[in-house]
Amino acid sequence: MLPVGWIVLSSSITVQAQETTPPERRVVQFSGLVQNEKGEALPFTNISIKNSSRGTTSDVNGFFTLVLRERDTVIFSSVGYKISAAVIPSDIPNQRYYLTKTLIRDTVYLRKATVGPFSKEQFDEAFLNLRLKDDDYERALRNLQQQEMERVRQGTPIDAGVAYKNYMAEQYRQYYYAGGLPPLNILNPFAWYQFIDALKKGKFKDPSKTSRKK
Repeated sequence: MLPVGWIVLSSSITVQAQETTPPERRVVQFSGLVQNEKGEALPFTNISIKNSSRGTTSDVNGFFTLVLRERDTVIFSSVGYKISAAVIPSDIPNQRYYLTKTLIRDTVYLRKATVGPFSKEQFDEAFLNLRLKDDDYERALRNLQQQEMERVRQGTPIDAGVAYKNYMAEQYRQYYYAGGLPPLNILNPFAWYQFIDALKKGKFKDPSKTSRKK
């Protein structure tokens, strides 16, 4: 049989332990919406419970739902935005809590990086010491001759964008002069000036015949 003192001491320890044991936190259905400063939804935001391996992600519309406990800390993180946290309050009615979380954009400045086969000093030295062969130089001059470029231009078909613009310009001209007669350029002094100027510059010559004479 235990002494009376031991019984009183054990009883006081049991009562004190019951008084210091924190009440169990209730389970809460936590739902909400993640958005940016403009009110636009942020899809695929990481939502995790602090000091836990549990969490979820927001859907394509920024909505999420998660089961946790009162007083849990929830961490929100998304690429390009600052990490934010929220604490689930206690005594929530119906054990449901809704929150609209706004994340602030995080601006990150990266250092400028230049990628190349040489360093800047090596590139400057190689460029300044570059010596072109005479045949390469002559070939470049020959490719830049006006007659050769004109021959290439005449043999190159127009692209779809230019063809579309020409077609729309012709349609506009027909609609503009519908029901009437278009002006005669034979009496237009500006048209005659352009014709004489083009004739002096040799724009009506065949570049292929000129190249054969050379």
